Amino acid sequence: MTKRRSAQKRRRKTSNQNKLPPILAVVGRSRSGKTRLVESLIRALTKKGYAVGTVKDAKGGFQLDLEGKDSAKHYRAGAQGVVIVSAQQKEVAFIAHLEEDLSVTELCERFFPDVDLILLEGFKDLPVPKIETTCGESLYCGNDATLAAVVGQASNPPDNVPCFSFEDIPVLVQLIERTLGLSAPEQRDRPA
Repeated sequence: MTKRRSAQKRRRKTSNQNKLPPILAVVGRSRSGKTRLVESLIRALTKKGYAVGTVKDAKGGFQLDLEGKDSAKHYRAGAQGVVIVSAQQKEVAFIAHLEEDLSVTELCERFFPDVDLILLEGFKDLPVPKIETTCGESLYCGNDATLAAVVGQASNPPDNVPCFSFEDIPVLVQLIERTLGLSAPEQRDRPA
């Protein structure tokens, strides 16, 4: 299992050099279920063997709860970047001051060179395939040619866009695979 996984990572790394992984945005109004859908999609996609990265649009900013921690002290002292490593939990976090805004493409290239796909939460104005979540309100992306599906109770969805419930995750994963031209890692590794 470990040898197979490391071989997959090496293949992914060499095949993705200078190539951005496919990107799909999950968009919708506040409290429409975007995070719920992204979480469900991550679980389903990783269960199929995909390596998934995510980028969340925090329009109102965000605050890391670092007060009093050494990493916060490093950051506030002026470090250009702070990496927090937990070997015990096999986790790493990176916090950095940016000289300029990075585009979503630049963020994805920098932080996700070895993933199979990237899910965005938000970013409704980007020209990437989208799934919109809704609780019955009008759609943000109703006239957007990049709208691949609607999830939830859409009041007036476009005729050519499929609608799903939040429980239709396996069908949504198939739609994502078709839309982004993906094949599950377990299918890629089978002999032809």
